[in-house]
Amino acid sequence: MSLKDIVSNNFFARLAFRIYKHFDSIPPVIKLENYRFYIISNIAYTLGWVIHVAWFFVFYSLGIYTMMFVQIVSTSCHIIAIALNRRGRHEIAMIIGMLEVVVHPIVAVYLLGWGCGFQSIILAITLFPFLKPDTSWIIKAFLAITCVVSYLYLEVFVKNSHPVYILSHTAETAFNYSNIVLCFIFVATWGFFLTIAVQRTEAILLERNKALFAAEKATEQAELQRQLDVKERDMEIFRLRNVELKNSFDEIARRNVMIEEEKKKSEALLLNILPEETAMELLREGFTRSRKYELVTVMFTDFVGFTNIAESLKAEDLVLRVDKYFRAFDEIIQKHGVEKIKTIVKVKVGF
Repeated sequence: MSLKDIVSNNFFARLAFRIYKHFDSIPPVIKLENYRFYIISNIAYTLGWVIHVAWFFVFYSLGIYTMMFVQIVSTSCHIIAIALNRRGRHEIAMIIGMLEVVVHPIVAVYLLGWGCGFQSIILAITLFPFLKPDTSWIIKAFLAITCVVSYLYLEVFVKNSHPVYILSHTAETAFNYSNIVLCFIFVATWGFFLTIAVQRTEAILLERNKALFAAEKATEQAELQRQLDVKERDMEIFRLRNVELKNSFDEIARRNVMIEEEKKKSEALLLNILPEETAMELLREGFTRSRKYELVTVMFTDFVGFTNIAESLKAEDLVLRVDKYFRAFDEIIQKHGVEKIKTIVKVKVGF
């Protein structure tokens, strides 16, 4: 039989499980840093009202009606403290609960006497305010000083006074022992649940730290990947720019070669149609200066019957023969230092 079946089929098991869930379950409004204190204070307030309800019937059996009324007020205070505690109002709940625990022993010792041991509760709950680390030190000091002053007041002014109600020795001893046992129960229960709460809180914090660490690692990896992507993009842009620049340089070099070739063609053309000195001056300065010669001889040469010859030859043969004549003229001109001014090839076509 499983644990679930045992709980569902047994009344006392269901009751025990509900009590455990009452102490163990944490409302969503409670902050993580207050988990430990919530569980511990919830136990204290619950034990408080349960004990006061039990004392109500005890005082009813003893016929002490004033203390019955005190139990009703005390029970109400602890129930209010539980409600406030579950809403996250821990400081207000703690003040109400502790003032009740201080006032109740003062009234009980005054009415029933020092021998009943109600003052022991004040010693047990002095530690309570310091279990919540984020509570103001003013509140902690106020509650602690209230406990000290209340206990000293009972010790000095009430301890040796005559109680209002005279109890039998057996009843007085039973109250004394029960209060001592309750003090130990309070401290032991707080210690037990404090250990559980610490372990649970540390486990939660550990999981959150792991999640936070994983998130930070993921963020770092994402940032690193982003930087790598940016670097790769910059490198690709740099590469494309280098390619573009290289293409530009290649295009410039190609155009320079073309310009140089055209320049050489222009120079050759000028040298072919102008005297070398005139052509070089034109290329160098962009214009030529006029010169005066006292004596010059201009010779015109012509191919007699060139048109008839051109008509009788094929184009290829005509070009070869003209080229042969021009080369012969150029050799004679160069030999005698003559400047060739102009060459005209003119063919008359008749129909």
